[in-house]
Parts: sequence; C-alpha cells; structure tokens
Amino acid sequence: MAKEHPIQSEAFRYARLPYEEKKYEKELINIRERVKKGPKKGIKNAYINTIYKEALKEDNIFETYFLYDITKDGKPELFILTGSCDADSELLIYTYKNRNIKLIHKISGGAFYSYYKRKNYLLMAYQRQGEAYCYKLNYNNRRIKKKKIFEENAFVTDANGDYLYDRDYTQPPGVRIETFSCMDTIPIYDELK
Repeated sequence: MAKEHPIQSEAFRYARLPYEEKKYEKELINIRERVKKGPKKGIKNAYINTIYKEALKEDNIFETYFLYDITKDGKPELFILTGSCDADSELLIYTYKNRNIKLIHKISGGAFYSYYKRKNYLLMAYQRQGEAYCYKLNYNNRRIKKKKIFEENAFVTDANGDYLYDRDYTQPPGVRIETFSCMDTIPIYDELK
C-alpha cells in the first residue's frame, strides 16, 4: 500500500480566493493546526512544516522550493523562494541538523530564479529591473558564500534607446535544478527516503 501524502495543492490554491475558501476551510484549518503544533520528528516533517509555514504567509506569491545538499553532509538543504513581489522576494536556505531545522542563509531581492548543479557548488541566475545576474553559492567553513559570476543588461531597446521589453538572460552551464510548488510536498517524500 502506498504511503499517504499530506494535503496537497487544492487547499493552498484556493486559500487566496475568498469565494472558494469555504470549500477548503477544513483542510486549511488542519494545515494551520499542524503548523502551530510544530514539526513531528524527522527531516521530512520538519521540511514539510517549514514549507507550509511559508506558503501560508499573507500575500506570498512566490511559493517554490527545491532540495540540494550544499553542505555536502549527505542531507539536502531546503531552499524556499518566498515573497509578495520581485522587490521583497527572498531565497531562504534551511538545514536539518541535530533534529532541528535551522535557517542558515537568506538572499534578498530578485526574480525569475533558476538554479544549476555544479560539482561542489550551486549557480543561481536571476533577473531584476532589467539586469540579469549569476551568482555562485558554495558552503565553506559553516557558512554559505555568494560570489557574482556575471552581470548583463536584459533590456531590449529600440533605435532611440527606449525600452521595449526584457529579453531572456544568459543561462549558466550545468544541470538545471527542478523547483516545486510549495503546494506539492510529494518530492520531499520521494527525495528523503
């Protein structure tokens, strides 16, 4: 028999729409109660409760996450992109150590994040206000270090120099990391055996 997964996307999807909230009120109450009680034991439950806590924040439109072992300790860290707009978006990086979840790094601002696996580090590319950036994130001496790799203009202008639109920015090399909606915690069950 397959293991049952916690409540998934429906409750979160309609939580933002007042006319639909009644339909999913019971599921939302259950999720809120679970978050209030705190995580059950284990990395899976700690990460799922952290994801739920971020997804339930008011005005949060960025709700994606992924797992990647940046500390190279055999347990992946939880990366959550959160925020209500590009300007206040944050990438929150959590680790699980000694049966506790801990925020180990926070990166503010930016949008259109994409992430790429490299041998001993992670590349993060994003675009903000017409500029595109690529940063290298690695873990060294109990901290995450961020180093700018390149920056480029992402505006496309006409012959007069007037703004037309944003173009796609240059994607860095490496395997792109798949991100998941905070409404979908099944990948945590799949990744963390």
